[in-house]
Amino acid sequence: MPMFDILELVILFLSYYLTRKISKKAHILEFWLFIFIGGFQRVYHNGTFVYENPLSGRVFEKEEILIKVLSKMFGQLVNSSSLEMSVWKVLFSNELIQKYNIRFPSEREFISEDIIFDTEYYAKANRVVMSSDVGYYYCDNEDSLTTKYNPNRFDLQVKLYLELIERVKRLKIYEVSIDRLNATLIAVARYSIKLEQKFSFRNGLIQSKRNIKEICQNSVLKNALISFKSKNVNFQSRVVNCLIKNNCINFLFGIMFIKNNLLKK
Repeated sequence: MPMFDILELVILFLSYYLTRKISKKAHILEFWLFIFIGGFQRVYHNGTFVYENPLSGRVFEKEEILIKVLSKMFGQLVNSSSLEMSVWKVLFSNELIQKYNIRFPSEREFISEDIIFDTEYYAKANRVVMSSDVGYYYCDNEDSLTTKYNPNRFDLQVKLYLELIERVKRLKIYEVSIDRLNATLIAVARYSIKLEQKFSFRNGLIQSKRNIKEICQNSVLKNALISFKSKNVNFQSRVVNCLIKNNCINFLFGIMFIKNNLLKK
């Protein structure tokens, strides 16, 4: 399957022609400072999921890149399209990366270095081209780092959250980003609690419940829960969010036991 469909090629070359027509002094690199975001196929042990880019066929330029593209990478909301923030499905311009010396931060510094890179790269790009053409195959691994227990997972997510808050303020997209950032922080809190229950056999019941309590009482999370609109998540998640908000440790432990042991897919 070709990387670009015919419509996208036409759009790209028309953009280039018009750019050259308007200013003969324009350098060709100015046109190629763009991003191509494609689709991907995620392969699970029990089936396959094909991701279709919700903005496929569209081209975004300059200011709308931050508002309509980057902001959608910060989290998922019910009844609203979102974009996968991982860089492995994207074609980037090396010229732009070298020109602005854009680099990935260390994984030791931020738990998700991709989104940090995104905030710097998308802020410099001239245009973004969207497609659903599958150019990447992601094989889900139940033993990957993202599914393993990390006692510092939630604390690292809070650190990332606070960093992204400052970045979206500087980029002037705070209002369109904050609900998604809150949604991600709260989702990671739920997942971290789920892992605490799952590994309670190893860490001990008392320690696991203590860790769950610390997550629930985190001041950053509490503020996010207060400002987050509950309609932005499904009913199940809404119930768990309410339990977190009210420090219902035993109820949370019980629900996560059911999810971990009785509702396995």
